[in-house]
Amino acid sequence: MLLFFTDTSVDAQEDFEDYLDYPDYLADQVQPSTTSWSYQDQQSWGAHWPECRGGRQSPVDIDTSLVASTPYLNLHFSRFNQPLFGYSVRAEDRAIRLRAAFKGPGPGITGTALRWVPYQLGAMSWHWGGHRGTGSEHSFNYVQYDAELQLHFFSKKYGSLEVASLAPGSEGDNPRTSLPQPVAILSVLFKEANESNPRLEQLLEAIQVWARLTNHSSSSSSNLEPFSSLEVPISEPIVLADLFPLPDPVTDQWKVFTYRGSLTTPPCSEVVQYFVMAEVNAIGSEQVGKKYFEFFEFFK
Repeated sequence: MLLFFTDTSVDAQEDFEDYLDYPDYLADQVQPSTTSWSYQDQQSWGAHWPECRGGRQSPVDIDTSLVASTPYLNLHFSRFNQPLFGYSVRAEDRAIRLRAAFKGPGPGITGTALRWVPYQLGAMSWHWGGHRGTGSEHSFNYVQYDAELQLHFFSKKYGSLEVASLAPGSEGDNPRTSLPQPVAILSVLFKEANESNPRLEQLLEAIQVWARLTNHSSSSSSNLEPFSSLEVPISEPIVLADLFPLPDPVTDQWKVFTYRGSLTTPPCSEVVQYFVMAEVNAIGSEQVGKKYFEFFEFFK
């Protein structure tokens, strides 16, 4: 586990170029699994997907006393201040997905922590718990938080998040010396606060409408089956930078933990470089109560 500081500038507009000499990657090299799974049967995942029993499974507890700090890593953010329009909430498969239509290039990341390989945003997911203080997937020093936002990026050479998630992972733990993983996930943890976070309202209101119209509520079954095909639009644009926490007050930078891990659902592929922000964002007490599902994702 490594810790690094990265600048808070998220308004880069340039398209990132791939500075590594990668061979072309063919989508037909990987085949998706057709086996079904559920959160209620996690103990059996390893029988169908052996990698779910692997040694680099996520999420993890981050013991801050064991983290090594490095000055050599950073992340660069592109188009995180770009308003994203055309969102709608719709239930599909085993998630409630937040769809978005990008007009032109979408948000991306790169930097020394990814060896300047360009990554494109492919999905966003929120994780909530059944009780306050239990919603985040990651924890700091065995302390969980109320929610966790995860931005899922894929190396652009794979063409899509689905293909990248099924590709073989790279060996090695040090992002400075190892080839980048096919998937990079940027995580922000949220802690309950007295006042609501206005930057979350557009997302939560759309989810609340969907839940009411489809008769799902915070007391409903967490796997939300059967799903409705009802689609609820979000009227206002979403800006990803608005969902970030405040930077460190001393350095005016974000502190970021990074480690090599896995997808947290089958096939549990160990193909992810995680970037977990050390700064925790706020979510209002009333907003924490708007829990209608375990997570949702959006796809381009």
